[in-house]
Amino acid sequence: MRNAVVDAILIELNNLKTSMNMFPPELVTLVWSATTPGRSIRRLIIDYYAKHIGAAVIKAGVSEYYLEFTRDLLVKAIEVVKNDEEDICPSRRN
Repeated sequence: MRNAVVDAILIELNNLKTSMNMFPPELVTLVWSATTPGRSIRRLIIDYYAKHIGAAVIKAGVSEYYLEFTRDLLVKAIEVVKNDEEDICPSRRN
């Protein structure tokens, strides 16, 4: 059942034509409080936030987000930065 739910969410994400946030803080809190670390739904939401949700959105509403989600998102952001092909270090830019 959980795989079917994640698959359905992926289909909806692929069909999404607007820039709306499909996973508002209330939904994030629900998912994080009802699941355990490493679940596919958590990975999906983290990947979605890392790719589509701007830092300003998180910063503006950081108190609304579940603490464990915020930590997981930070870890993902660090992984993305470390795996980035471009050199983002300001002292090394032209």
